[in-house]
Amino acid sequence: VVLNGSTSLAYQLMLFPSPQGSLTITTTDGGSLVGANVSKDKYGSIVYNPLTISSTPQIFSLIVSDGDPSQYDQNQGTSLLSIYGLSGHAATPVHLNSEMPIALNISGNMSYLLLGAPEAAQINVVGNMNNCRFQGMNLNAADVTSITVGQAAKINMENSGILNPATDGGLAVGGDIINRGAFTFIDLNAVSGAATPDLSLLSLAVNNSISGATLANSFFYNPTTKILTYQNISGQKLSTVLALLQHLTVQVYQNGIPQWEDAPLNTVPKTTTVSVLDSATASALLAEYNALGQIPGGAGGFMLGGGGKFAITARNLDLGTTSGIQSKGAGLYSVAGDYLLRNYFTKGADIEINLTGKLDMFSSSIASLNGGSISIAAGGAVNVGSSDFTVASLGARGIFSTSGGDVSVVADGNVNVNGSRIAAYDGGNVTVESRFGNVDAGTGASLPVAVQGYYVDPVTRQLYQTSPQIPFSGILALTFPPRGGGYPAPVATLGNVLVEAPNGNVTANLSGILQIALNRLNYPNALVTVLAGYELRDGIGNPVAAGNESGATSVLVSDGRDINAQGSGIIASNARLDASGNINGLIFARNNIDIVAQQNVNVTALGEGTVSVGAGGTVSGTVIGVGGVSASGSSVDASLVSANVSGSTSGQSGLGTGGAANATANAASASDDSTKVAKKSEDTGEEDVTKKKTKGIALAQKVSRVTVLLPSKN
Repeated sequence: VVLNGSTSLAYQLMLFPSPQGSLTITTTDGGSLVGANVSKDKYGSIVYNPLTISSTPQIFSLIVSDGDPSQYDQNQGTSLLSIYGLSGHAATPVHLNSEMPIALNISGNMSYLLLGAPEAAQINVVGNMNNCRFQGMNLNAADVTSITVGQAAKINMENSGILNPATDGGLAVGGDIINRGAFTFIDLNAVSGAATPDLSLLSLAVNNSISGATLANSFFYNPTTKILTYQNISGQKLSTVLALLQHLTVQVYQNGIPQWEDAPLNTVPKTTTVSVLDSATASALLAEYNALGQIPGGAGGFMLGGGGKFAITARNLDLGTTSGIQSKGAGLYSVAGDYLLRNYFTKGADIEINLTGKLDMFSSSIASLNGGSISIAAGGAVNVGSSDFTVASLGARGIFSTSGGDVSVVADGNVNVNGSRIAAYDGGNVTVESRFGNVDAGTGASLPVAVQGYYVDPVTRQLYQTSPQIPFSGILALTFPPRGGGYPAPVATLGNVLVEAPNGNVTANLSGILQIALNRLNYPNALVTVLAGYELRDGIGNPVAAGNESGATSVLVSDGRDINAQGSGIIASNARLDASGNINGLIFARNNIDIVAQQNVNVTALGEGTVSVGAGGTVSGTVIGVGGVSASGSSVDASLVSANVSGSTSGQSGLGTGGAANATANAASASDDSTKVAKKSEDTGEEDVTKKKTKGIALAQKVSRVTVLLPSKN
């Protein structure tokens, strides 16, 4: 099934709204569904080429309209698109009381297509889903919208009688959801004869068809991983760019001083020609770029309104630089500024993602914005953001919920947050686990981002929306700052955080694991649990999620696993750390801290309640507890500061309550490198997000860290 057309309606096919309307597309024998032009190559094989506007590939829009049928306009063009396109809605959902099937059952690939569905939809693709988009809506709380790709889709189509398992064995089974972004990566470890590129030469480029600044911002090389990344330069063919880099004109420098042909006027630079990339690297990058296909225009993603569930099943999921997967709840459907789904839902759809392979999110989001939960299970690694590039974005990227939804990310491979976030904003618990790998909270903070949230008053059915600017990256459980602008949502609960690597290490060196009440309230029962070598399980041996810690037990899974939090650290209401190896770093809690390591502990730990540290080996560092400090180990060399100290140490101090409190405040602002605290800022200092002079949590720039000042309890 091939959809194409002209540019007059921007490659869109809109089905006129009707309560009895339905859409079913079925292909068998490996047939695909594509938005493309069809041609044949020199061998007579069919070739599908994306539709283009001004040489930019386009995604064809197939829209089952839920616009107002009475507003039909004979004039083609803008008015018709606004009424019956993706943003056009009737005052009452067209299919509210008469839901009809929206089903795509594709035995091949689905490529360059957007489906707009006004009700729950089921999409099965046996092959791969390439550069596709979706906007749908669940109209009942029991509705499930599903996107299933690969073997599971084949089984679904067999169970429904569309495919015959006795005869469909020759189908090419894929399973990947791939979204081509503006970035291309190659691993130079796998390129025979490749030399290390000298990208420092790019900033010296002069008199070339592409400026040195543009080139420098378009290439990045990580010498540790040997990954070379190229960001597409608009309007330039990569072959042209690569040819330039192999014969690049640069200004000559001697001892760091630029040289000129017309000194002392210094208007004509002395130049030479250099090769930034060797031919092997250039060939490999071009081959990978071509293999990934053309980059489609527009962002888009996979968006669902209403309640129920949004289920995605695939092998590998690569969201690229799209807007990602979003559950907007009552925030999707707007007519004249009125969000009409508020009359039917107070909570958005839960997002469930099940992958047998890996999840990659270069600069994208998986977000629940109206209280729905997020559950992600991956058989491979989870990469949230890029470890090398930070893509400018006003909106939050990463995996996060707002308005009370829980977030769970469980992977068999490594979980790397990179420069992004896994977070629950304004309530909701956060669970992050790597079953057989490591958990890394990321590579540092970015500028504050707008975090969108929707709240529907269950009594008045009024919808309120907010978009506070909030800094921080890493693994987070936060509340929104104090309400403003007539946003009457109830006071949120500060969620618990559970981070586990039963067969690996947990690292929070550059980005932290943070549990912070930005509304300036105290949550004495909120808990951050970090486990390395252990897994938290219930009484019958099943793993538990954050929020269900009561009665659960830490079960030893593997020995010699470490928790490292030396740069950004862990901030919590209450903190519990268990490691089968060592624990190092910075831990701050408004209430209590409990640290246990089978080997050694070297921490700066500061709590307003009691602080307990136990180790099979040595205990070193500084431990401060206003309510009390206890330490045990084969050797306790730490400085223990409290009014109540238990544990033998040469660095013990006994202070009165006032003295301990002062020590707490002083330790938090000390300039010693060993007490560098909880949050790094890459770009600018991160100020108090509410910018008000109150006794709340304050963040102040000091050199390359933020000093945390813990307020006194109310």
